[in-house]
Amino acid sequence: MASTISVDKLEPVNQDHIELPKIKTTTWASTTKFPPGHVIQTFGNYSNVSYSFDPDSSWVELGGSDDTKNLRVAITPTSTNNKLLMRCVIVSNSPNTNQIWSWRFMDITGDSIVEPKGLSAGSRVQQHFSSRPVAYDSNDPETLTYELWADIARTTETVYTIYGRNADGGGAMEVNRSNSDNSSWGWTGVSSFIIQEIQQ
Repeated sequence: MASTISVDKLEPVNQDHIELPKIKTTTWASTTKFPPGHVIQTFGNYSNVSYSFDPDSSWVELGGSDDTKNLRVAITPTSTNNKLLMRCVIVSNSPNTNQIWSWRFMDITGDSIVEPKGLSAGSRVQQHFSSRPVAYDSNDPETLTYELWADIARTTETVYTIYGRNADGGGAMEVNRSNSDNSSWGWTGVSSFIIQEIQQ
């Protein structure tokens, strides 16, 4: 049996796309849970200020307390069950000295080394990574990169930074610049530190 439907007017349907309500806020409910691997938040810092870094055998913050030089990053994690993906790039020039540098990601708020760190093994120093520059001449560029899948210590604002030391007591590392000022191969650069909270 056939039926008849009477209408006053037919409107064309836009089949190219569906209009969804616009999100007018970036504030989510405390119960909102994103799928594992989702980036919850990203913060970062950079410095293109050039300076000499020469901590010798002491652990010293890269750039010190000068906010134009150091790479401090503040983040307020949402859960200690999540992880922090920490990435650093340190653009430097070695002093043409055969030396070993040691590096740590530091939790300034908790006055501690970010976990995980290297395990205790004899008299070896617990840290995150090391570097040894090429010793060709006094203008050897070196770009240090490192990533850490880090634990979250607290859900209040935490400030992180990078510490380094030169246990061999060699010459200073030039940060964000070549050792010599030369228009042919001299250079300036940018170092950075990025932290992302990743849903687990």
